Amino acid sequence: MAFPLYTVKIGDKFGLVDDQMNPLTPVRFDTVVWAGSAARNVKIDGKWGRVGLDGRWLIEPKFDYLSGDADIFVASIDGKRGFMRPDGSWLIGPKFRCRPQRERYGLCHGFRRDRCAAAVG
Repeated sequence: MAFPLYTVKIGDKFGLVDDQMNPLTPVRFDTVVWAGSAARNVKIDGKWGRVGLDGRWLIEPKFDYLSGDADIFVASIDGKRGFMRPDGSWLIGPKFRCRPQRERYGLCHGFRRDRCAAAVG
């Protein structure tokens, strides 16, 4: 297995290749984000999933948000957030409501939209 993953962009889409420029995924993702040395979070058709070093899905793209952490990470689905393990199983299921900090605090700038404060309920 070649290591690490590299991101390529053709037009407005992204794909993953190995260190020899061999394609690991089709060039079809809207966004590719680092998720540890062995994975990348990818967005396709408005949903986030996670791809491994071999280009295969580790977590199918069905989430509204995935944090970039490698071990325990935040996942959001249907407006609720929870904590997932690297194998895609829930550590704590999606039960936290969230909203962007900028909305919560009435700010126009200074916070990333994808960061949010969580509340149980």
